[in-house]
Amino acid sequence: MDDWLERMSHLADPDKEPQDVLRAYIQAKLAFSREQPCASRVYAMEVIGGAQLYGDKIRERVVPIVRKDIELFERWIAAGKIAPINATHLLFAIWAMTQSYADFAAQMALVLGREQLQPQDYQDAEDTLLKLVLSALGIKP
Repeated sequence: MDDWLERMSHLADPDKEPQDVLRAYIQAKLAFSREQPCASRVYAMEVIGGAQLYGDKIRERVVPIVRKDIELFERWIAAGKIAPINATHLLFAIWAMTQSYADFAAQMALVLGREQLQPQDYQDAEDTLLKLVLSALGIKP
């Protein structure tokens, strides 16, 4: 959790444009999935199990960062920088799309006919996810 929070805590910079923040966020989440797949899976299993061991830590450390990100997204919406969207669920969707590259890497590799995901697969994922998110927000990729 420490490594993930370190990567995520500085991304929601209000002085940057939405597409730059979102690109950095998606890149960081995919990099974590690529570099720390076991840590991602352990975290996922903790949450899937009801966050019995780390629920308090998640509330204390993760939730404030996420709320700060949501507030930034809502400011962008109010300023007309992005299309109106439920910012909380947007983050949930980004998490799901990026974390799946750790949690379901074996299935993805099988579908792609490989032993494991390759660097180009992560680049393709980044390009695709960024296009999806930016398009949904009315931003030209």
